[in-house]
Amino acid sequence: SDQGIVHISDDGRFVIHGSVFELKNGKAVDITSKMLLSEMDSLSKEMIVYPAKNEKHVVTIFMDVTCHYCQVLHQKMKEYNELGITIRYLAFPRGGMETQTAKQMEAIWTSPDPRFALDEAEKGNPPTNYKTPDVVKKHYQLGIKFGVTGTPNMVTKEGELIPGFVEPKALLKMLES
Repeated sequence: SDQGIVHISDDGRFVIHGSVFELKNGKAVDITSKMLLSEMDSLSKEMIVYPAKNEKHVVTIFMDVTCHYCQVLHQKMKEYNELGITIRYLAFPRGGMETQTAKQMEAIWTSPDPRFALDEAEKGNPPTNYKTPDVVKKHYQLGIKFGVTGTPNMVTKEGELIPGFVEPKALLKMLES
């Protein structure tokens, strides 16, 4: 499987797959999501962010510019933002790194104005220049570690993965429960 954290011993003989636990006072605490969240936060400067005016929640979304439900979500951006939800996008080309989509997304994420480039792509004007995925590759690899298989996939600040499209009001309810 290509999901979750994988550790391989130096000699390549042993593979450990799954969650990482820290033993504290005789209790096992799962720290996998903490590790993934800190890795995600290290990419915050590369995210395309749509900030809420009165921010109550921050959701990071793995998205693909060719994904229908990502486009639907993007069209409702104003509503998410008005409800106090800041949206941060990471690139997740569903078909992998060898695709035209991955190269287009790299052009968007590395353009002088990524937000404008993404808005244009979501309106049906994708970039015509393609770039070898570098930034996008890091986002994609992180998505795989989170267990992302499709788009959109939302990650809460607690590290909970919400697969698929969720209407703005429904998302607010989920974040507040």
